[in-house]
Amino acid sequence: ATATSSVGDEIHYTVSAYNEGNVTLTNVKIYDAMFHEAVNGVVNVDGVPVSVQGNATNGYYIQIASLGVGSEAVITYNYALTQTDLDAGRVDNVATGTSTEDPDGSGDTRTNPDGDPNNDQRAEYTMDLTKTPDLEVSKSATATATSSVGDEIHYTVSAYNEGNVTL
Repeated sequence: ATATSSVGDEIHYTVSAYNEGNVTLTNVKIYDAMFHEAVNGVVNVDGVPVSVQGNATNGYYIQIASLGVGSEAVITYNYALTQTDLDAGRVDNVATGTSTEDPDGSGDTRTNPDGDPNNDQRAEYTMDLTKTPDLEVSKSATATATSSVGDEIHYTVSAYNEGNVTL
């Protein structure tokens, strides 16, 4: 998205899942609430389209059968901005991961960028959007060329939202 974002502009997300442990991880699930809103429903893992699973209640996720020691899976997708996003002035996104061997992140000793060593299976990103409210008002009038006392003047007043947020 750009500073002059509009409805339909896209944010290009990249989510990386790493195995920095000493055993292969199986049944790896990467959760991201925006997966189900991906443009054209396309979410890729290492460049290959995958199916989004889950639901709003239990979460939307993609599944990776296994992730070897020292391996990385790169998940990419695009998200199209909505009017609600523009009105809010930001898009917040969170991705989390689980595996059979490390379901809660307790096996990891790294410190996540948020400073919590116990939840490095959680990554957050906020895209700030520029809100540009712009109300334009115009007025016109019609009257006959030979106006006299008592003649009516018809006014037209128009208001246009030229900005990118709801006014």
